[in-house]
Amino acid sequence: MICHDVFISYKSQYVDIVKAISHVLEEENIRCWYAPRDLDSRSAGVDYDDAIFRAISACRVVVVVLTDEALESEWVKTEIAQAQNKRKLIIPYVVGKITCENGLLMRLQQKHWIDAYPNPERKFSLLVNNVKILLNETLKEEPGQDGNRPLYTVAPAGSDSDFDFDYEEGEALYRAKEYNEAIVALAASAERGNPKAQKLVCKLFYDLDKRSDEVSPEIWDMLERQSKAGHCYACFAMHTKYYRDYRNYYISFDYLKKAVREQNLGHAFLRLGIHYAWGMGVKLNYTLAVHYYERAIKLGCAEAYSYLGQQYEFGSDKWPADPAKTLECYRKGAQANDTRALMKLGNLYASGDIVEKDREKGFGYFQRMIDLGDCRGYSQMGLYHHLDNDMETAVKYYKKAALHDVADAFSSMAGICWNEGEKEDAYRWAKGGYLRKEQFAAYLLGFFYEQDEEYEKAWECYFCRYEWAGTGAEDLARLYVENKFRPEKMPVGEIIRMLDIAARGRNEEAVNRLIEIYSGDEFGCKDPVKVEEYRQLGVSVEMADQMYDCGVKMMGGDETSFNPYKGLDLIERAARKKYVQAVEFLIKVYEKGRYADKEKCREWCRYGLDEDLLSGERLSSVLKALLGAHFDGTAELPAAEFEKYARQARERLARGGDAAQPLRGIAHRLDPEFDPRAVEDGGIAEGPLFEKYHDYYWACDMDMRRADEPGPEFWERIRDDEAYAGARMRKAGEVSDKYTFWDNPNQFFDSYEELCKRCSITPQPFTRVERELLSPPFITSRAARQFGRDVVRCMVSLFATGQKDILKCRQPVSDEDILNAAEACTDETVQWLLIGYVESRLELEGVFLWYNKLYPGGVLNPKAAEEWWTGYRKQLAELGIELEQAAAGAADAGGPQSETASDAGFGNDDDEFDRLLNEFIRAELDQDEGEKPA
Repeated sequence: MICHDVFISYKSQYVDIVKAISHVLEEENIRCWYAPRDLDSRSAGVDYDDAIFRAISACRVVVVVLTDEALESEWVKTEIAQAQNKRKLIIPYVVGKITCENGLLMRLQQKHWIDAYPNPERKFSLLVNNVKILLNETLKEEPGQDGNRPLYTVAPAGSDSDFDFDYEEGEALYRAKEYNEAIVALAASAERGNPKAQKLVCKLFYDLDKRSDEVSPEIWDMLERQSKAGHCYACFAMHTKYYRDYRNYYISFDYLKKAVREQNLGHAFLRLGIHYAWGMGVKLNYTLAVHYYERAIKLGCAEAYSYLGQQYEFGSDKWPADPAKTLECYRKGAQANDTRALMKLGNLYASGDIVEKDREKGFGYFQRMIDLGDCRGYSQMGLYHHLDNDMETAVKYYKKAALHDVADAFSSMAGICWNEGEKEDAYRWAKGGYLRKEQFAAYLLGFFYEQDEEYEKAWECYFCRYEWAGTGAEDLARLYVENKFRPEKMPVGEIIRMLDIAARGRNEEAVNRLIEIYSGDEFGCKDPVKVEEYRQLGVSVEMADQMYDCGVKMMGGDETSFNPYKGLDLIERAARKKYVQAVEFLIKVYEKGRYADKEKCREWCRYGLDEDLLSGERLSSVLKALLGAHFDGTAELPAAEFEKYARQARERLARGGDAAQPLRGIAHRLDPEFDPRAVEDGGIAEGPLFEKYHDYYWACDMDMRRADEPGPEFWERIRDDEAYAGARMRKAGEVSDKYTFWDNPNQFFDSYEELCKRCSITPQPFTRVERELLSPPFITSRAARQFGRDVVRCMVSLFATGQKDILKCRQPVSDEDILNAAEACTDETVQWLLIGYVESRLELEGVFLWYNKLYPGGVLNPKAAEEWWTGYRKQLAELGIELEQAAAGAADAGGPQSETASDAGFGNDDDEFDRLLNEFIRAELDQDEGEKPA
């Protein structure tokens, strides 16, 4: 006869838990039996084993309080064996960490466990429910039960009762950020089927993100057991344990697949989307990423809006970027108080990307982040003041963020200190962020170590960053590729695997590193197929350089890749990303030829100018095309644009040089007071009109003002030194081929004089470049300036002769046109004059480029002087001229002097030469306005 419902088997040291279990069951009118309570009260004088045998036989359900001690207890083993012999229903109730493995564990593993470790009291209600279910099953089989009304009322699984004690406590603990205690309470409620608890467990672990190490090992053990029991919320929690470890992306993804089985956990679908978007443990697929983001949103996961918006912001190989959808997603996320969406919106408005720039509105979104408790808003405010070079305000916001322990404020301060030369403080701030596991702080600390050539420490920082955030593979690859550093325990294949993951997550540097590694023999991985694979990957993730290369290949490739219009589309997409080569290509291809399109050509010309993407001769050509069409009336520009472009053109004309060549054709239209014909026909060789003629059509890209200022010349100080005189005795062409012009620089003047005699015109005054004006490597800047003006003056005077070949050189004209005229000319004197005219201009440009490098901004650059002097000495040494090293780079007052004279050169006079050179450099640097040679 059944006289009690439940027999409790346990190890004696857990009697307090048994008493509590008995209490909650008996409160529900479920009769319990456990020793020694019922043994002492009902079985006096009876052998223990007989009493226990009868108690087990007389019960309906056996609850075994499972611990390692219970598994090793002979009494417990005997009790469970008897229960199984009597075919009793057994519930293992786990209250301790199970490490013991034996036969009893093997038998009990066939049963459904209630995992109550580490907080047994949280699962009492679950135990009660399960006991009731089993009792009802036995009661249905007894006579008198009709099977329709169970004796015990069981709470339906997932019932949302008026009050769930565990959920109530778990929610309160979560708000208080007492995460371990919150997890235990919420997991107890979730295991009973409370959907609110299940979702809150997922949000809790989502919010923990990089702080999953704050969860205790005991709780991870509990969650792992619950995940094995098929609980979806526990599977999501287990996914977060592996989510930040690149070596376990596959495990993370596998747990996510289990977490979405019941299709009710929005955060699980969000993380699935992220895995697909970044190719984490699964092949990258943007279509599936968007699909799962949308599923997450439908389940009420507000955090998914910012990720969906991000996908629309950058687009993919399947669809272009969509600014309207981007804003819609970010705004919906912001309305739901998702701080990541608020940050995204704030950044868009503060930077002016996609939307019209509105710094105040952007800061309003950052303030909402702060109001919601996300103090990263302070860091974002600091960032934009930082970008505006308002460092005082930036630091104020960074300090506010640091006061709230916002980790990225530490990296921002580290960067400021490093740039200001405060190296020690930079390291302190970076280490502070590093200790807080802030990924950019880890990057900065690694960068600092890399700059100090401490590659092992740099690798450690970069690798930690990769472990924390799954980013930074490109930094590890840089250490390997550029600095040849790689720990022995890190195989090349592992670096490639990390780069592959980063590449599939849109990391452009990772794609380029992989292409580099697979392209050559240096790394032992040459594989053309892989190179092409990653080039295509670069296209799919909208990498500008790869889209451009692929587009060019499609326009001129073989039959397998030929698709010119798709190629043009790819190149235009690359250009929209401000890829200069793509912009220049489009301007050229739309200008003329098979794909000529004047409207598109003008569109890309204006884009290149407005985005400051063009330079050199290409910039001048574009300005000429737009302004020329405006002057011709074929495509007038708005007034503001015309003024902007015209101003640029005038500035470039004033600087002169080859880069200004295309603009010479419209110089007179940009300057209503200037007419080249008036200068040429009138033979004007002095005054303002001649100066403009010279500057527009001859002047080289140099600082003319400094060239006109009086002051010490670099070469005038040393050219009379005896030691240097030996070098000057050589022809310039002997020192270097590029100086040969200066062995006979007066060819133009020789031809000019002959023509003046032939045509009976008075020659313009000019100064020949004699030997004393030359100093290797060529000519002083003042002499070069005068030489150029004389050549132009002489050329202008010849237009009066009416000689047809000379008239072909009327401005505007290109050097190529002049040389073509010379080639066609049958008059040898005129031919040499035209050649000398072009050569003189080109050689002078080389002179001034050299001086610009030596005197950037008019101030001597000691490093450039040292580099030139070292190279020039090598050239002299090859000719057998040995000069004592002059410390051109040691420009400070205490700079070392050469102590020994060269035996191979010109004796002890080298000391005097070195002294003069150093005195000159020191004098240059000591002046507030360093004087450039005139």
